[in-house]
Amino acid sequence: MIPAVELVAICDVVPARAQALAGQFGVAQVFSSMEEMFRKAELDVIHVLTPPQYHVEVALECLREGRHVLVEKPLGLSATDCERLRTESQRKGLLCGVNHNMTHVPVVDRLVDVVRSRKLGRVNHLMMNACFPPGFIPLSDLRNFMFRDPTSMIYEFGPHPFSIVHRFMGRVLDAQCLASGERKLPGERSIFESWQIALICQRGTASLCFIIGKGVADSSIRLLGEDGIAHADLDSGAVRLFENSPFPNTKQLRQACSHSKECIGAALKKTWHSYGATVSPLSDHARLDPFVRSLFSFYQALFAKTTPREDVSSGIAVVEYCEETAGSVKFASADKETIAHVAS
Repeated sequence: MIPAVELVAICDVVPARAQALAGQFGVAQVFSSMEEMFRKAELDVIHVLTPPQYHVEVALECLREGRHVLVEKPLGLSATDCERLRTESQRKGLLCGVNHNMTHVPVVDRLVDVVRSRKLGRVNHLMMNACFPPGFIPLSDLRNFMFRDPTSMIYEFGPHPFSIVHRFMGRVLDAQCLASGERKLPGERSIFESWQIALICQRGTASLCFIIGKGVADSSIRLLGEDGIAHADLDSGAVRLFENSPFPNTKQLRQACSHSKECIGAALKKTWHSYGATVSPLSDHARLDPFVRSLFSFYQALFAKTTPREDVSSGIAVVEYCEETAGSVKFASADKETIAHVAS
């Protein structure tokens, strides 16, 4: 799928799992320990796909062995711990990237172009919804990292929206979070389904809502600027602009026509690309997938001997968002009497 890149080895502490994956992709070399893999396999890059609590130590071992690394999000569970990756990658002259694949959704690049065009003027505030429906929660495996404690959900799902907030608004300065919608799990554990987060960032403020395990999927961004507003739907690929207009009497009609054209065009393009990727998984259609685009971005930087856009510094910044949010969270159970009153 990526020119000049070949998957040559898979390592997993569960050999049967590694064998199954190797069989699926025709990989000849399978290992159950990193030490054996380092001795026997010729490797340039290692993708770290372990549970989050092991990301830093595994990536450090790879860097010390002289391999570039691409780490699944989040880069780690504390910014201080992740700094060790920055230090080691710089010492060795190696790349350390992080798979913030949501920043590679094509419509995000379009929104960046809108900001750079100055159509919105100065961007003051970012609003984002990130809703993950029930299928995203593997309740059949309560050993999963996300169920370790209630704040684990921030590290599991938060990096997706936080990476976008970071791209537009810079580093986090302060965060306040309210979690509600408690769901009891076996073993006296709980998860919270609704997260409301207020953020103060380097370049302005942001508000984030992410819903976990209920409702329908939704990923949308709204940028509020001095001269206009931009709304991007990450699922459909549509970007709608609300600008100051010299034609106040026809402003609404002009916007409606423009938005209709944009939404229909985005829907047609999305359908065509989805169909093309289904027919030919290795086609150019598949390369519009944000996960694949994230891999391309990393390897393009590697071949060009430059720094990947989502590098170790971006990874650390997103972990700082997670830490600030987790440190400020207030948990609230649903008020059933109030809900009943509103619904009646």
